[in-house]
Amino acid sequence: VAAKLVHYWYTIPDYSHGFLVPLFSLFLIWDRRKFIRNTPVRQSWAGISLVAFAIIVLILGVYGVDLFTARVSFVILMAGFIWTFFGSAMLRELRFPLLVLLLAIPFPEIIFNKITFPLQLMASRIASDILPMLGVPTLQDGNVIQLPVMKLEVAEACSGIHSLMSLFALAIFYGYFLEKSTLRRTLLALAAL
Repeated sequence: VAAKLVHYWYTIPDYSHGFLVPLFSLFLIWDRRKFIRNTPVRQSWAGISLVAFAIIVLILGVYGVDLFTARVSFVILMAGFIWTFFGSAMLRELRFPLLVLLLAIPFPEIIFNKITFPLQLMASRIASDILPMLGVPTLQDGNVIQLPVMKLEVAEACSGIHSLMSLFALAIFYGYFLEKSTLRRTLLALAAL
């Protein structure tokens, strides 16, 4: 699962930020090392339930041919191991670095396809509404805009959905390094969406 994920980061430009996400997560752990050192370590058998859940999610993802689920199981498994070997207090302390790892996992194509076409239609509608204001008559048919001299098709790339995850990850990184308040960091991440 990890090898396919790294290959995906390498071959799909929209997810090349995936190489930076684990490094950023490690930096977050290093940055909070004083708090982590002071967190009491209390091993807990309750963490085994999360480990078992992660294994079930992995099996469902691998045999259900859903790479997203299989990849998410890795983060759940890490959380389960932290809970089992270091306790729930340590899991609470490391929850943000763990959640950041989810930024490196590509969303399933089925979700992108459900979102992309409505965004294409919206981009087409906006363009066909603005062009007549500039003196260019248009006729919109789905994601195709008929101009007097040619047809324009609003492609999937115009929806902006593929760059969303990279932009969202960049906003998280930027917010952590340059914004002090959690509220401002949250607003920055939401503004990226």
